Amino acid sequence: MIEGFNSATGDHALIRLGEQLSGYETSGLNVFGYKRFGLLNESFLSLSKGGLTVKSNLVYGGNINKWSWKGMQFLQSTYPIMGMKNLLFHDFGMMSEGSDDYWHGSPIVTAKNHESTQVTRAVPMQNDPYQLGGSNEVPVLYRDVLIGKDLTLNFMDLGPVARYQTHVTLPRKIGSSLYMPIVDVNPTLNRLWKYDPEIGSPIEVTNQTSPPDSQCETFYGFEPRFNGVILSTTDMNYAIGLYAVNVSQGGSVTWLSVSKHFCGDPNSDHTRMDAIRNSELPAGESTYNSYIVTGTLADVQEKMHKLYAAGVR
Repeated sequence: MIEGFNSATGDHALIRLGEQLSGYETSGLNVFGYKRFGLLNESFLSLSKGGLTVKSNLVYGGNINKWSWKGMQFLQSTYPIMGMKNLLFHDFGMMSEGSDDYWHGSPIVTAKNHESTQVTRAVPMQNDPYQLGGSNEVPVLYRDVLIGKDLTLNFMDLGPVARYQTHVTLPRKIGSSLYMPIVDVNPTLNRLWKYDPEIGSPIEVTNQTSPPDSQCETFYGFEPRFNGVILSTTDMNYAIGLYAVNVSQGGSVTWLSVSKHFCGDPNSDHTRMDAIRNSELPAGESTYNSYIVTGTLADVQEKMHKLYAAGVR
């Protein structure tokens, strides 16, 4: 929060970041204030382009709760903290764009639509505040960090194709695993696929998942070159996928995965896909790209091939 003082009039003013008032000198108050939403669980910023409608929940840091195409809701959004968001695991904890383990929503700093792009930035929370001296009642914020996205719909005029550009601003470099994004998907999309455009056809991996680490999860992951992972319904009429390029090929990721989570609670059962970057992140702002493709399984395959042919990174 910033105070402005006009020496000619003796007036004091509380000034927003980036705001300029003529005649006022500014100084920091060394305190932070964020927009809050009372008892609301949902306050959506919506954008529709290319046959897609997406809704970001501003109560929870701008994580995406709704992703709709032709009447299908693709995300598991029974809980408002689920859906599509960025996570950053680092050497002393985990920064969550959306919320901590106790449903304290990460403060939203920026939320706007500009033509085909939705922009959100949030001050991330420590996922488990106990690790840094907080509690279930006292959340822990990384006040000098911003995490968010620029989500561009109808990317390259491909209809239900979106570029998901993750933005991270850090006060110093850190070693990390950045999930960009982590996507909790409607459990009706229960077939798992790997797509390799250099081969040209999807490979089903539903029955190739590793034995569950617990009774609740199975998992398939790999180091990509130019690859996608896809989740589809049994009849393949609805599918959603993540396409990404390895850092060794000029892209942003080092790992792609798909998984099933089935703990017996219909409100929390879901399938999941992740694009992950395991690397040191620099001080200042950095950006990382992945691409989300929606349609039938055949549609997703075709559009991922077009991204590959166009050389997107």
